Amino acid sequence: TGTLVFAALLVALNVLAARFPISWDATDARVYTLGDKTLSVLNHLDKPVELAAFMAAGDRGHGGLDALLARYAAKSRNLTYRFVDPETDPQEADKFGVTRPGVLAARCGNERAQADPSPSGVFDEGQVTTLLLKVTRPGGNQP
Repeated sequence: TGTLVFAALLVALNVLAARFPISWDATDARVYTLGDKTLSVLNHLDKPVELAAFMAAGDRGHGGLDALLARYAAKSRNLTYRFVDPETDPQEADKFGVTRPGVLAARCGNERAQADPSPSGVFDEGQVTTLLLKVTRPGGNQP
């Protein structure tokens, strides 16, 4: 009976962990934690915002951007994101007004905006948050 209780406890803990995932940033620089400004912007999203990264799956910035956008999406139900290959889905690129690969685009209602990666070829938190402000607060007004 002790083994059954232990097994049931493990199953219950596994179910809870799957339903309520918790993560923490153990780095000194808190590189995996979104900043206060970003969290404020995400908390004030009152309309759906869609982010689309126009890059091929093999693009060198794909993995890092995916991890960053996942942190954003985890903080707001009004934010979704996806990756689009502009070569295989040019119609989707047209919807966002994207004419070249490597662009991160945002859409909220009728508002659209785009951002290019930094010179190193990656997107950072500041660029994504600024992009959100451009489509949710015309003129970039702060929350």
